[in-house]
Amino acid sequence: MDLKLQGKHVLITGSAGGIGISTAEHFLFHGANVSLHYNTQKDTLKGFLEKYPHQTFLIQADATQELSVIDCFKAAHQRFGVCHILIANHAIYETKSVSIDQMSLTQWQRMVDISLTGVFLFCREFCKQLRCYADKLSSEERKQAHASIVIIGATSGKFGEANHIDYATIKSGLMYGFTRSLKNEISRIIPRATVNTVAPGLTRTTKVEEEIKQGLLFKMLHTTALCKVAETDDVSRAILFLASPVSGHISGNVLMVDGGMEGRVLWTDKDLKSRL
Repeated sequence: MDLKLQGKHVLITGSAGGIGISTAEHFLFHGANVSLHYNTQKDTLKGFLEKYPHQTFLIQADATQELSVIDCFKAAHQRFGVCHILIANHAIYETKSVSIDQMSLTQWQRMVDISLTGVFLFCREFCKQLRCYADKLSSEERKQAHASIVIIGATSGKFGEANHIDYATIKSGLMYGFTRSLKNEISRIIPRATVNTVAPGLTRTTKVEEEIKQGLLFKMLHTTALCKVAETDDVSRAILFLASPVSGHISGNVLMVDGGMEGRVLWTDKDLKSRL
């Protein structure tokens, strides 16, 4: 299927991680020009620069710093012109379980700064440059123009996650209040512009591979219909579709890529016996 992505400019935040790498690979395969954002780690992106030297642009930015994000878009625009598609993929996750009564304000604020305010800044600058682009188009060109934002959520944003209330709260805010508000605003800039969220469940990235091997995360599969861990391709293909023009009349939606998850098991058999 032709996804009509040839020559489109895509900016992927947090592109050096597992889902970011897989997503970039798919966009590049379909002929898009991709600005690869990273903050501190970039080694995993070298292969793209070698294989697609004319389609890729490596760009550093600190998502917590307003001027850094502004400069990121300026540099990306200078390289490939207007950015048609934004994949807001960057986020942090504290692997250590911390209950709310033990959570420091520093941890909470760091999560908000990077994973929420950082997404706001990238989406704001995307819409700013989109408005400048739209102002130069004729009314008919604006009607035919394509633009889209895909935000990466998580099953935690739907079901919650005990001892990770910071992460779950941020993801929920992005998946619902943020996505559903922004989709109403962006269409006033480009009539057919869309905003959607892809919310994956447990995904086999480098960060969670060791925990998967140890069986520490299998608890999440107890209520998952497909009873499997998602591969990064499972997530990136959903992102690719929603970002592309062929997604058509879909905006303001949260696509759960969770294998049919219905929730999380809270208590083991042993826990239940001690409580009943």
